[in-house]
Amino acid sequence: MQVLSHSIGTDERAMAEHAAFDIRIHDRPLHSGFGGGVHHCLGHFVARTDMAVALPRLAQRMPDVAADGPGEWLPVSGNTGPIRCPLRFTPEG
Repeated sequence: MQVLSHSIGTDERAMAEHAAFDIRIHDRPLHSGFGGGVHHCLGHFVARTDMAVALPRLAQRMPDVAADGPGEWLPVSGNTGPIRCPLRFTPEG
C-alpha cells in the first residue's frame, strides 16, 4: 500500500482542474489521508473539523507567506513528513 499511497491525488483525469494546491478550493476529490475501510481513522471527524477552522484562519493571518528554499523531508516510510520547511513572510506595509 505504501507505494500506491504516494500516487494518490495525482491522477490528471481527476485532478486536472486543481493540479496545484490551493487551500481555498472546496471541491477536491477525496484523498486517503485518513486511511480507508477497517483502517479508517476513528478521529477523522475531529481532525477535519479542526482543520476546517484552523487552516482558513492561518491563511488569513499569513497572506504573504511563501516557500523560502527547498524543504527537508523524512524518508519514505509510511510516516513521511517535513523535517524542515523554510518560509518567508513579507511584512505588511
